[in-house]
Amino acid sequence: MAVKLPNVLERREILYGQNTPKHTLVEYGMAYEERARLDDAVQFYVQAGDEAGLGRIKAKAMDIGDAFLLKAVAKAAPKMVSGDDWRALIENAERLGKNLYADQARAALKGSLEALEPAEKRGRVEASGRRKTDGSRRQEDRREG
Repeated sequence: MAVKLPNVLERREILYGQNTPKHTLVEYGMAYEERARLDDAVQFYVQAGDEAGLGRIKAKAMDIGDAFLLKAVAKAAPKMVSGDDWRALIENAERLGKNLYADQARAALKGSLEALEPAEKRGRVEASGRRKTDGSRRQEDRREG
């Protein structure tokens, strides 16, 4: 049976509604997974507490070197993800040229499951160690230009 993907409002109600049965959440998770929308699928599997679905997402995350997906699984089911899994993901992400994912996996291996921001998103840091704000960067750019 093909499940039609819901619009944004329907999705929210299905995912976070109080009366959504587990089997419905799993069906939608599978529908998203079949369409390679793994970020959406993992949310439904987490909400349903579906270890089989989370296991499939884990395997796919390992295969494609996606640390964010593996983190979602690890947060929902910590016992499903081991240090060896993180090390394998690091190796695979590096092999695939996904350095940000490899960095995320290294942080997770050290115990942090929170997302890290890439350096270019954090902003430049002055020699004093203070972060430069957009305003101070604009002033500096005007002086240099």
